[in-house]
Amino acid sequence: MAGANPKDSCATTTSRFLSFDDVERTSIQNFQMNLGSLAHDEICVCCENSLISSGTEMKIFSGKFETGEPVDMTIESMKDATMSYPMRYGYCFAGKVVAAGSSPVAQALLHERVFCFASHGEHAVVNAKDAFVIPQEISCSNAVLLPSVETALSLVQDAHPVLGDRIAVVGQGLIGLLTTAIASRICEVTAIDPLESRREKAILAGATHVRSPQQDTAEIINGSKHLDSDMDKYDILIEVSGHPSGLQFALDHTVFGGVIILGSWYGDKPIGLTMGFPFHRSHVDIRASQVSNIRAPLSARWNKKRRMKLAWQILSDLCNPCSSKETDGLMHSIVETKFYSLEDAQKAFEDLRDHNVITAGLKY
Repeated sequence: MAGANPKDSCATTTSRFLSFDDVERTSIQNFQMNLGSLAHDEICVCCENSLISSGTEMKIFSGKFETGEPVDMTIESMKDATMSYPMRYGYCFAGKVVAAGSSPVAQALLHERVFCFASHGEHAVVNAKDAFVIPQEISCSNAVLLPSVETALSLVQDAHPVLGDRIAVVGQGLIGLLTTAIASRICEVTAIDPLESRREKAILAGATHVRSPQQDTAEIINGSKHLDSDMDKYDILIEVSGHPSGLQFALDHTVFGGVIILGSWYGDKPIGLTMGFPFHRSHVDIRASQVSNIRAPLSARWNKKRRMKLAWQILSDLCNPCSSKETDGLMHSIVETKFYSLEDAQKAFEDLRDHNVITAGLKY
């Protein structure tokens, strides 16, 4: 593993991190870490894996953000940072605690594997209270998927589905596939994506029906067609395509009084939508959904700690075999994360941009 693994708390080491320097341009930068200067409640984590967000992070890579906007007010290490080049970013970081401050909470984490919301790099210094011990049955390479699972869970919770609702998930990238997997525990789900390979993944994730946005009706998994024209519309559409045409599809295929959960972030660019008379009369409820906060009235019963606990449980379920005959869990079938070295981070972003991979991360 790259990076230092200090033998004592006074060690000084050179560590590397990923910098977003300009539009579609990254670099690797060095900085000196003095682990003897850790605050009493801080820990230093030596990274094993970090995941690249195919939504927010790709917008930063592509320069599609509003300069000067806060990076993330809910993550302690980023709350004072603003969107502008050069910048550090990333929030899916898993590794081993190699140094700890003097507090009991920090000391208890020494040598533990933890997940934390930190940017890409060989090391991260975080407050001990912001680190999550990784369950024994989950690898670091899967632990970095935790924020994606929590995001998918929050999308489903914001939709408030009831038994019998027809749900469609528009976009079957990482978040879409995980949303399909979670929503299919409650209702039948139609997975919508223009790419056949992603529709095939959606079937493995639990979709009952799949369709391309260009198809008139959805296909049942055995290949037959729905005869009921009403099945062309859905009670709930969760839009995570990241493309305006995905949102337009949702607007055109929601039943009267239905719900659209808008999970995509479109950055700083205007998008064009057709919202004519049929939409005007539709009483469709469009809800913006973002994982940082819990929407009322659910927030009266749920907090971030409770939702994170459930996200860990779901991640564990997806990562582990359902029977002794299986060697891998469902996650291995639906999410094929390709890990690149830190030196190849630029290529990882380019491959995501060009849709050569669904999910990409860095290994250290």
